[in-house]
Amino acid sequence: MVWLLEQDKLAILTQLMLRGIQTAGEIRSRSARQHDFSSIAEVESGLQFLIDKYPPLVVCLPKAPGTKEFRYAHLLAGDDVLMHQEIAAGFAAGSVIAESTRHDRVGQLEEEVVRLRREIDSLTEQFETFKRQFE
Repeated sequence: MVWLLEQDKLAILTQLMLRGIQTAGEIRSRSARQHDFSSIAEVESGLQFLIDKYPPLVVCLPKAPGTKEFRYAHLLAGDDVLMHQEIAAGFAAGSVIAESTRHDRVGQLEEEVVRLRREIDSLTEQFETFKRQFE
C-alpha cells in the first residue's frame, strides 16, 4: 500500500515511529527539523487526518489518570506494537494502562491463578499417593 502524505503528516508519523507514544505538544517540539508547526492545533489537525484515514495510521489513546493531554501512537506495525509501546511508555512515565485493558489483564491473571492452584492441588494429591506406596 502506498500513501502520499504531506510534509506535516510525514513529520508526525516519523516522530511517532522514532519516539513512540507522545502528546501533540511533544510532537510539535520534536519535529522542528522536519516541519515547523505554527501551533499545537496544527499538529492536532494533522493527527486527526491520520486518524481518519482508512486504514487509520494513528490512534488517540485515552488520557492516563493525572494527565491533561491525549497521547497518540502510530498503527503502522499493528496493534501488538501499540500494546508493547503503551506498557513501556506507561510504566516509564508512571502512568496507568487504559482501564479496559487493565481489567481484562486482571481477569486473565485471576483465571490463571485459579488454574494453577488446581494444578498444585492435583500434583500434591498425586505426590501423597506416590509416597504412600513406600510406607
